[in-house]
Amino acid sequence: MPSHRTIYSGIPGTIWTNDTERPQYQLVVSLINSCGVCIQYHLKIGSPWPIPFHWGCLCEQRIIKVGAQAPHPFCDYMEVIDKLPPEMRGKVVGVSNLILIKKGVVTWSDVVTGSRVRDLREVADRHDLSVERMVKAGIKPSIAAEAHAAVHTSEHETRRAPA
Repeated sequence: MPSHRTIYSGIPGTIWTNDTERPQYQLVVSLINSCGVCIQYHLKIGSPWPIPFHWGCLCEQRIIKVGAQAPHPFCDYMEVIDKLPPEMRGKVVGVSNLILIKKGVVTWSDVVTGSRVRDLREVADRHDLSVERMVKAGIKPSIAAEAHAAVHTSEHETRRAPA
């Protein structure tokens, strides 16, 4: 996703009204052959979505005209993912997060919230996971090192330092 894209999300069950100056689009994921990118944005709203996200992507988008309501309420990601077959869950949360869940390092709710799926960097940061701990759980060393480095920059460390 381009970083300049504005994506609207909300409390699960609420319906968004387009009070912007342009039509917006709600992404509707089929939940068949879906990937983590697809499901991460399921029922979120933004400018036209760059679909398909991957080969065989079945996502669609619904226009929301100025002043109109979205066709679907925002979803609870925990509910959506709980209903998926086990083999799909790994695609949604990512292989590394799934490893951490299966090894008991983190829980589903540490990765999947009501409004989104956290990526490995966020999970590693929230649980202060070291590279060694992630590798011991079964994550590839290069992936663990990259996730750790992403949240242990000098800027991050300065923010964490006690005042």
